[in-house]
Amino acid sequence: MRNGTGTFPFTLFTYPKCLMKHFNELEKLSLVASKTENAVIITDKNGFIDWVNAAFIRISGYELAEVSGKKPGSFLQGPETSKATINAISAKLQQQVPFTEELINYTKKGDPYWIKMDVSPIYNPQQECIGFIAVESDISERKQYEQQLIEKKISLAYAQEISKIGNWSFNISTYDVKWSDNLYKIFEIDPETNTLYDAYINCVHPDDLPDLQQAINDAVTLGKDYVIEHRIIVPGNEIKFIKGIAKVAKNIHGMPVALFGTAQDITIEKNYELELLKAKEAAEMATVAKSSFLAMMSHEIRTPLNGIMGAADLASKACMNSEQAELINVIKKSGKTLLKLINDILDFSKLEAGHVSLDEENTELLSCVQDVYSLLLLKAKEKNNELSFSIENKLPQFIVADGNRLKQVLINLVGNAVKFTDKGKISIVVTQEKISNDNICIKFTVTDNGIGIPAEKQVNLFKEFYQVESMKSRRFEGTGLGLSISKKLVHLMQGEFTISSEVGKGSCFAFTIIAKRGENLVKGATAPQQVIQKNELSHLKILVAEDNDINIFLAQKLLHNLDIIPDIAKDGLMAVEKASENKYDIILMDIHMPNMDGHEATKTILSSLPKEQQPKAIIAMTADAFKENEEACLKAGMNDFISKPLDTDKFYAMLKKWSDFFSITERMAI
Repeated sequence: MRNGTGTFPFTLFTYPKCLMKHFNELEKLSLVASKTENAVIITDKNGFIDWVNAAFIRISGYELAEVSGKKPGSFLQGPETSKATINAISAKLQQQVPFTEELINYTKKGDPYWIKMDVSPIYNPQQECIGFIAVESDISERKQYEQQLIEKKISLAYAQEISKIGNWSFNISTYDVKWSDNLYKIFEIDPETNTLYDAYINCVHPDDLPDLQQAINDAVTLGKDYVIEHRIIVPGNEIKFIKGIAKVAKNIHGMPVALFGTAQDITIEKNYELELLKAKEAAEMATVAKSSFLAMMSHEIRTPLNGIMGAADLASKACMNSEQAELINVIKKSGKTLLKLINDILDFSKLEAGHVSLDEENTELLSCVQDVYSLLLLKAKEKNNELSFSIENKLPQFIVADGNRLKQVLINLVGNAVKFTDKGKISIVVTQEKISNDNICIKFTVTDNGIGIPAEKQVNLFKEFYQVESMKSRRFEGTGLGLSISKKLVHLMQGEFTISSEVGKGSCFAFTIIAKRGENLVKGATAPQQVIQKNELSHLKILVAEDNDINIFLAQKLLHNLDIIPDIAKDGLMAVEKASENKYDIILMDIHMPNMDGHEATKTILSSLPKEQQPKAIIAMTADAFKENEEACLKAGMNDFISKPLDTDKFYAMLKKWSDFFSITERMAI
């Protein structure tokens, strides 16, 4: 024992018997053990505990008296302690060599904690092992952090694998490239590859390589981030689509020092896009084919219909008895019904294909409604219905809108109201909903007290070809396209449709449109109905270019009524020949003719004949009713367009319009 300024630490506890002979060593060990925050255990050479320090008691909860003479593993280890680690410790103790291990211990209360254990043997002067000293560091916090990192790494790996994405980095100074595990999987490159960048570049599709290399070069030299899609060719010649994203890290001087990025396998998405594109192209081809078919069918149906309606119209002007007049009226009525059916199908097809655009112009609101009212008033009276209309005073007189399309919707709604109402009342009410900037929201409401529509069938009213009544029990004719077309037109006019109906009490259809205020003109200023005198147009020299015998016959009859005897050309070549031999005021040009069609004939006449020999006007007279057909005719050089079946009054009005135009231009030339 030593006196003076201090005492040996071993005076604080009972000296282990096996260590009494080696007091100097123990003095040193006890000094270290008493000062450290780590747990210290001293055992004999067989591993039985002789002594523990205060830190061990604090960490484990065991007192020296409880553990003395026991092996640490008998009470500190538990279910989560690694068996492999326990076996390794036993082997090292038997070999009497220093070692370090990490394992899970348990406190007296049963709480697990991680330790790092450094064990060293203690030797006597004869170099015989007389015991062991173990210093245990509590590393629970570090292990928890490491476990979190492992879990995050696993989670990231799974996330990258699920999303088929990998990350990478590139040090511009050292050329050091690092890839995540999943990136190797995406590119199917061996992780042991030494020339990783070259392996990456070599698998890029040759067609995409220049753009990728340019993007990488701009990132490295100019510091530009990039997003690029390219293809790679992996083993087996399989092609994958890759979306690459790179961000540039810069130093304080703004110079690029590293790139960080991701690469994602978007093959499935790209293949899906390609399938969608193919489907879209197929759908577009189908739409084109359908449009061509409808255009052809329209032409083929309108051509004989032109003969039927034209002949019926001419016959109705002849002297007939009442029975003949009734039969002719049936023909005319049936022809108009068939024409409406054709027009509905064409409108539906064009709307479905998105080929309908609005022809917006200054439109008088009152005239629109009056036209619909006048058109359907007679039908309403035939069914003993009372038809009325009203327009809110605060609405402008003129709006900028497609008047014809607006009337088309109103005619459909009012026509349906008349059809499904007997001895009732039908009203058209136009009101102003709201004003936003220069736009006005206008609401049109058509109400009737007819048969009404069952609630369960109202939801299907705007579906194509839908009929409220089944085919077997139908009492009312119709295509089932009117409301579908109307809704699509209202949508084009930025409006919405609403409906309310009750069986036996009637229906209320309403729609809105968005329009701008129009330019105010004289109220009700419309062109008066022209009455054309028989000899008024007899001076016109006309060529009819038409291959259909019935249409030729009809055109001749219509012109004979004006005391005009036309020349006839049954194909485009003949039309060109006759135009070169005669000076015509007007050529009525069919489009579909043998040898040369109407477009080519028109172009040839205008390009090959001198100005003084050219006709004053070439008018397309065709069964093609599509807007694009009219535009094609005008583009070919024709001056006007009239569709078949011919409306007698419109046909005569067109001839009169051009006759007046010729007179005006001739007077101006004098």
